[in-house]
Amino acid sequence: MLNPWLMVLSFAVGYVTTHNSTWDKSCFELKTSKRADDCCDIPGSFDEALLKRCYDEQKALKNEQEAIKCIAECVARELGAYKNHTLIRENSRLVFESTIGSDPNFRPVLGDVFEKCLNRITAIEAQETYKNATCHFAPAFMLDCVESGLFENCPVSIWNEGVGCDELKEKLEQGCPFFAISETL
Repeated sequence: MLNPWLMVLSFAVGYVTTHNSTWDKSCFELKTSKRADDCCDIPGSFDEALLKRCYDEQKALKNEQEAIKCIAECVARELGAYKNHTLIRENSRLVFESTIGSDPNFRPVLGDVFEKCLNRITAIEAQETYKNATCHFAPAFMLDCVESGLFENCPVSIWNEGVGCDELKEKLEQGCPFFAISETL
């Protein structure tokens, strides 16, 4: 079960990755009341105290989008996964492997999901520059991407076949962000 601060960060990351973007409004129109955690119990990645500390450090920023990216950057920096405006790939991998990867259900899935997310970040970085941003997009994007990938590849042994879960998976397959199907606050 996701801890409350991870849900806040997930909500925040989703907001950043979807706000002022081209996401179709239908991503957020769900027929089911189910949310991602009802269908696939993805283990939490980060310590609650760390999430709260990073949130408290960034909440004074006026620009909400930048504050949210900065919260994710703070978490990644504190975990050794981000330094000098760069996502440190091996350290990022170790963070996810030490948390989500320690769950035997997700260990076989995590490596491929992580690699796909790294490739997406590399492609985005090659196309655009983020020099004017207070904080880098990559840590926030990585979290949303990994959560989406784990949900889409949820092991059959823990996937809830209940009504509504397939609808959520279809939303991600249509290109919707994880935020659209995750717990609302």
